Amino acid sequence: MHEEKIVVGMAAACSTFAIIACLIVVQSIYKTINEVHDEVIDGVQVFCVETHSAWTEMMDIQLAVSPPSKPRENPFNSIFRSKCQNFAGLPSWCQCEPVRVTCPPGLPGPPGPPGQDIGERTDFQHIPANCRSVVPGI
Repeated sequence: MHEEKIVVGMAAACSTFAIIACLIVVQSIYKTINEVHDEVIDGVQVFCVETHSAWTEMMDIQLAVSPPSKPRENPFNSIFRSKCQNFAGLPSWCQCEPVRVTCPPGLPGPPGPPGQDIGERTDFQHIPANCRSVVPGI
């Protein structure tokens, strides 16, 4: 019985030591993860500042080198199409519009030949419709 108490005491001491060691290791790992997180956030902020300044410099160079651009077109012009025979955009000397015919209609022609007499339809069967009254009492 005495040996059993010693074994139980040793097991309790070992498990207590293991729990304390786990708590220390977890705390150390948590601290390391927070340090890495802070380093990554700082690196991302530095990267954002550097890319923003590089982008600004590139746009300044592009504006200095490139010719001035034409004014922006009204976005609604691309949505609503113009009519097919709209010649408003042509120069005044262009005679591109076809001449419209304004002649009066001529006399009617002679009547055509009569159609063929195919007889009466035999495949048609008349079925009378039985409509019920919707209004009650009628």
